[in-house]
Amino acid sequence: KVYSFMGAGGSHPAGNFLSLGLCGVDASATFDLHHPLSYLGISALKKIGGAQLGTLSSASAEDAGRAYPRPSPVQVLPNIQVTLSGGSTDFLQKHNLGRDCWMALHGDVYDATSMLGQHDGGRANVEALCGLDATASFDCIHGLGEIQEAIQDYGISKVGTTNVVLGQGCSFQLQAGMLPDRQIAWAELAMHSTTQDCWIILGSQGIVWDVTAYLPKHTGGASSVGMHCGGDATGAFDKKHKVGYLTTIAQKGGFPQGVISGEPPALDSGSVQLNPLQMSEVQKHNIAADCWVAVHGYVMDITGYLDRHSGGRQSLVALCGKDGTASFDSVSHPTSYITMMVQKRFATMKGCVG
Repeated sequence: KVYSFMGAGGSHPAGNFLSLGLCGVDASATFDLHHPLSYLGISALKKIGGAQLGTLSSASAEDAGRAYPRPSPVQVLPNIQVTLSGGSTDFLQKHNLGRDCWMALHGDVYDATSMLGQHDGGRANVEALCGLDATASFDCIHGLGEIQEAIQDYGISKVGTTNVVLGQGCSFQLQAGMLPDRQIAWAELAMHSTTQDCWIILGSQGIVWDVTAYLPKHTGGASSVGMHCGGDATGAFDKKHKVGYLTTIAQKGGFPQGVISGEPPALDSGSVQLNPLQMSEVQKHNIAADCWVAVHGYVMDITGYLDRHSGGRQSLVALCGKDGTASFDSVSHPTSYITMMVQKRFATMKGCVG
């Protein structure tokens, strides 16, 4: 059965379906993990703005034979079972809200709800780990002894145990089956360069991640990740994070797609005639309505791209009429990103300086 949940964003307790990675896929496995079939009744659906549109069996003959994407519960919401202190079982990811926040640390599961408003590092940093195995993120900052301190200082309580421990010692660890055996070319990576379809390279292993569903969950804001869509974000990631945070990303909607193959493409201006320019000419185009910028010697008109930039309009407007190479490199964009900008009509190549 195929359903529309366009009106469910503000009424479903787990949040927006798009941010959970459930739109456009067969979500049966995730649904069955959390709900009985009675939740698909008309009255239950109406409560969250859902409605049935049709069934897959009514698809065309061409569509019926296709293998539709079906993410496992592990990929969308990690399926970590908790053995409660009383002997019954529950699932860790069901408790992923600020008002009901459980997290696993080194095999023990804690109700950390009381800690959110008291944590020295701020509420957001802790709330981002609700419903997850937080071992990797915890170990990247704290020692084991600090778990007992949290029990004493913040009143968190142990509710059970789990036999899953991910990323112990601030290490990068994927759950079994999450990394497809697939080689991805740089050209394919560059095709996924928007915040609505965002793939990035993260880590020394060259793993390509689809982080589209993760973007709204990033505590630093979607734009700081989105500016790297379609490229290698390893350098920017390493400046602020330890490798163990990749374990957390994999639990929050980051889906590994495979491993990058080959060398990064050299900058190719194609058939564009690179007219020699002086910086004095570039400096004349210094307003948002007429914005040229020089990057690694290449001069581009980015006027039409300002409002599409995932890092925000103002960060580019500040570079109009200037050499933006330092700013470009500071966020670890590969030089191939310049080619992508021109190929996708995000920018118009005007010439070169230097």
